[in-house]
Amino acid sequence: MDKETDESNHLISVIIAAYNVEQYIEDAVVSVQRQTYKNLQIIIIDDGSSDNTLSIINDLSKNDDRIQVFTQKNRGLGETRNRGVALARGDYLIFLDGDDYVPVDAYNQMIQRFKMNPEIDFVVGRVTRVSDELEKQFPSVLQQKAILKSEVTNIFESPRYVYDSTAWNKMYKKKFFRFGEYHFPHGFYEDIPVSIAVYRDAKKFAAISNSVYFWRERGEKASMSITQSRYRPEIFHDRLEMLDLALSEVEGPSYDKVQRALKAKIIDIDVFIQIRDLPYNDKSLWKETLDVIEIFMTKNHLFNQIDTLPLGKQVMYRAFLNSNFDLVFLYKKKRSKKDKVVFYVLNFWRKPVFKSVFTFFLRRINEHLL
Repeated sequence: MDKETDESNHLISVIIAAYNVEQYIEDAVVSVQRQTYKNLQIIIIDDGSSDNTLSIINDLSKNDDRIQVFTQKNRGLGETRNRGVALARGDYLIFLDGDDYVPVDAYNQMIQRFKMNPEIDFVVGRVTRVSDELEKQFPSVLQQKAILKSEVTNIFESPRYVYDSTAWNKMYKKKFFRFGEYHFPHGFYEDIPVSIAVYRDAKKFAAISNSVYFWRERGEKASMSITQSRYRPEIFHDRLEMLDLALSEVEGPSYDKVQRALKAKIIDIDVFIQIRDLPYNDKSLWKETLDVIEIFMTKNHLFNQIDTLPLGKQVMYRAFLNSNFDLVFLYKKKRSKKDKVVFYVLNFWRKPVFKSVFTFFLRRINEHLL
């Protein structure tokens, strides 16, 4: 086979961003070292860690000349990834967060897709969520909704891929990524606008129905990842800012179908989980969040998307938007379809007396069902 077309000769640049992940960084790096595909440039950038992360990285690099270690003052995940892209020498790029890890054959599976389909610009695979103790595994909802099967497609043929808004479950042709001048913005959830942009620009991409990434769910509250700390106001504000940027990437009549799908995803997932995960005992945070969400939904014309959701999510949205926070909290508990109907009806009764009556009966129903 001609060397130019033999994917086994191509270098993959793996960009690992590490910040205060001393408990996890060895798992991440070792999972890359053990890949069945060996031709790797392993770029590890310590983003100003204050724990033992850098020491662990340096130890791991002593016996593997594929590892290149870089340090910097804390600049955030987005800037760290941007630096990694600039340092990459490979034909392909892939990202890994320092608290996650990858299946042993992930990179080989992805590189083979480029061999089978030379016209594609990137490969995307499913993601598995894992508990901190590695005892529980379950599929990530985002990729489960996006990747229904292994296929070659594009975002215009398959707009459901807007649900896949993470950077690290994709392997990109470096020339595609650099030509697009994709730049991770500063802030949390920086993956979202970049993911939408690469989907928009890719003529074709390949999807793999196998999992290519293990996304860790941290156990200790003090070390929770960004996605597990989303009720913090500053993180939620960043998320909405990144969603605004993502929507701006698909403005105009040419992207109408994609933007509609993205708006549906935003209501189905991004805004919904913020409401779902609000701590019940902080009512001032609930009111602040309501104000922010109403502004965001008004600006982006998202209210009509509520009607497209399953009944349960419609109920939570309407209760929340009506400032009926007690109902939202009750609805987060396990209940039957009968309860959902009661909730749904309740949110169309505006007078306090009717709300009080229905709330009384609803509480009794839930006491019986719990």
